[in-house]
Amino acid sequence: MPHELSDEVLLELADELRRLAGELTRGLRQHRVLPCLSSLTAMFPAQRMLTDALTARVVGAGRAATPDNSRATDVGYI
Repeated sequence: MPHELSDEVLLELADELRRLAGELTRGLRQHRVLPCLSSLTAMFPAQRMLTDALTARVVGAGRAATPDNSRATDVGYI
């Protein structure tokens, strides 16, 4: 895969999601709605990038292991 994200980048994205989740938790405890919405909104792009990258790895691994690629399908949420 030419545009595959490295393991290091995936870990950085996961760390960012964890940081944003911490901000969200703190905001909820303090009843601060706007910062919570900000954290949630910032999670979507990182989550999408991780989902797409990991899906590409699963699909790529499945195609490499299957001689008949016509049965390979797009992977969604598990």
